[in-house]
Amino acid sequence: MDVTRLCVALGAEVTGIDLSGTVDDGLIASITDALLENHVLVIRDQNLTPEQQVNFSKRFGELVVRVSGEFLHPEFPEVLILSNRQVDGEYQGATGAYAGELWHTDLTYAERPSLGSMLHALEVADEGGDTAWA
Repeated sequence: MDVTRLCVALGAEVTGIDLSGTVDDGLIASITDALLENHVLVIRDQNLTPEQQVNFSKRFGELVVRVSGEFLHPEFPEVLILSNRQVDGEYQGATGAYAGELWHTDLTYAERPSLGSMLHALEVADEGGDTAWA
């Protein structure tokens, strides 16, 4: 596993790993160390099923299921689907302000805030759709 800082304040790109298979404790420890040091990790080109995403995410602690229940994956409610795609006029996932388009924080109101959020992009727009961290 290689970690390359993306800028001075926060963010690093992690390469040389495949999260779709078995991820051992040593790799989880290395990823955790990189996350704690850099605050945001980019791990490109991962082809994960929802089940693999949930299994990987659970290695970092208990997952939170969105309270409203809308736009959750039917088999894996830990996965919130964000999408601007429409079929017959209906969005296929949370979009706009409902999907966090406005500046926000995740679960900072909780007694024990989460370690973070894992985003797995299946398709990325050429422009817009940015996610920012501070």
